[in-house]
Amino acid sequence: MAHGGKRPRVWWSALAGILLLLGCAKSIAPPGGPIDRTPPKIVSSVPPSGTTNLPLDSRVVIQFSEAIEPRNPEQSVFISPQTDPAPKLSVKGDRLEIGFPGGLEPDKTYIVTVGADLKDAHAVGLAQSVSLAFATGAIIDSGSIAGTVYEQGKPKAGVSLALFEKAPDESAPIDSLIPDYLTQSGTDGTFAFRYLPMRPYVLIAFDDQRKNRRINPARETIGIPFKNTVIDSGRSSLEGIDIQMVRQEAAEVGLKSVTVNPDHLIKARFNQKLTQRQAKALFNTADIRATAGDTLPVKPAAFVPITPYPSSDFLLLTESLAPGSTYRIRFDQRVLAPSVADSLRYLLGDCTATAGADAAPPTILESSPADKATGVSIDSLFRFRFSEPLDTASLGTALRVVDSLGDTALVPLIAEDPFTWSGRPTAPLTGGRGYALRLDGPAIRDRSGNRLSDSAVTTTFVTLDPAVLGQISGDIRMTSIPDSSAPVVVTFVPAGQGTRREMALAAGVRQYLADLAPGYYTVNAFVDIDADGIYSAGSIVPFRPAEPFTTRADTIRVRSRFESAGILIEF
Repeated sequence: MAHGGKRPRVWWSALAGILLLLGCAKSIAPPGGPIDRTPPKIVSSVPPSGTTNLPLDSRVVIQFSEAIEPRNPEQSVFISPQTDPAPKLSVKGDRLEIGFPGGLEPDKTYIVTVGADLKDAHAVGLAQSVSLAFATGAIIDSGSIAGTVYEQGKPKAGVSLALFEKAPDESAPIDSLIPDYLTQSGTDGTFAFRYLPMRPYVLIAFDDQRKNRRINPARETIGIPFKNTVIDSGRSSLEGIDIQMVRQEAAEVGLKSVTVNPDHLIKARFNQKLTQRQAKALFNTADIRATAGDTLPVKPAAFVPITPYPSSDFLLLTESLAPGSTYRIRFDQRVLAPSVADSLRYLLGDCTATAGADAAPPTILESSPADKATGVSIDSLFRFRFSEPLDTASLGTALRVVDSLGDTALVPLIAEDPFTWSGRPTAPLTGGRGYALRLDGPAIRDRSGNRLSDSAVTTTFVTLDPAVLGQISGDIRMTSIPDSSAPVVVTFVPAGQGTRREMALAAGVRQYLADLAPGYYTVNAFVDIDADGIYSAGSIVPFRPAEPFTTRADTIRVRSRFESAGILIEF
């Protein structure tokens, strides 16, 4: 009993202690002060950057301005060239320690790059990647390559950039290759490789989503410059390399199905969406032949995507198909993947032609301008893409444009291809005015006489008022492009809401003048080497440089009735 009677006093003593602590806690002001947004900086290193004749058993200690995130430093610190075994990295407060278990090799320059995504304890990353160099020999290499990474015309931060001394090829999967040198773009999209040996390199930018320092083109956006980067005794420094990040076109594709639709057109469905460039290349290889008999293969006369590019579904126009007969279509996908195995080279599909007359009406797959569009240029080309070829008899008078006052102008349509028709109005449009575009549905018929619709198809749009427009003008200068006569495509990207304006200059034209709505714009351009109007981002395997791309770092202001002149675009 005596022992049990002591328990309440112990319990009350413990409770009193807890209450005392809680009381003390209430007397302390809650933490406050401004949120830490200051990027950490490298203060010093041991040995200092630039040290030569470094002993082969050395380690490196980097001192920062504040404590850094201790977890997974190897994801943000790159050491080139690679060492075997891999370096050992550890973080102790504001210090990063790097050890080399296998030691260093003689007469080599080692570069330690601290990536921009290394963060302090408050998750604030470095403003820029920083490189430190040490040499086990008497000389530190001095080559440098620098530039800016862009995505959709805007600087892109946090992109990994890899240098390979040998171009990737089909001998090994690209996602197994270890870059010889690696860095990251900073908050302003800029990057720099310093202390490089003098030699040619292949430069590839990639969005390292898996944080494994490997390139995965199927899942990551990729950027390739327009030529190999070569530094040597004649030119040890390459600056101003602009790289555009894009999703790589998938190389190998699959053919899911081939059918014949009610319009007696062949419908091909692929297992992934094709860009306009891919579709054009692939359909140029297509041939069709009857599976019975000795008929010669024929080429499709035309093709059209069922949805806007990129698209997985296409319609093919070919010569008349015999009802009930089976046909085989073949595509050679080596135009997309030159290294594809022989067993996978050809995409094959069989289809049986339908019997009976075509009773399906044509439909509009795509129209421009889109319904309810605003800011439409007064010299716009009106374009319609249909689901099948049309009877051309009525197309010269089937389209009219009507303004808000009821005035009407004819828009004669001319065939761009069997599926696509376009035209401009016979009377000029007025800026800042609403219009209706009326397509005579009953008059438009397919080749079997089926009408587009029982009534007019109407869309509306509003034109841009030229009185409020400003201008951007300037010259294009080419200093590093072998073919200086190639066409150039210039794009004006609004800083806020607004419509992008693209201008295609003819071959040899080196001056531009664009009418734009007031606002702020960035200006970028590419040299259209293959003259197809589409930017070619190049490929990794086989390695093919991109078309030359550049963008101006500054933003251009456009004011009503003023010209921002002398804006130089330089390649």
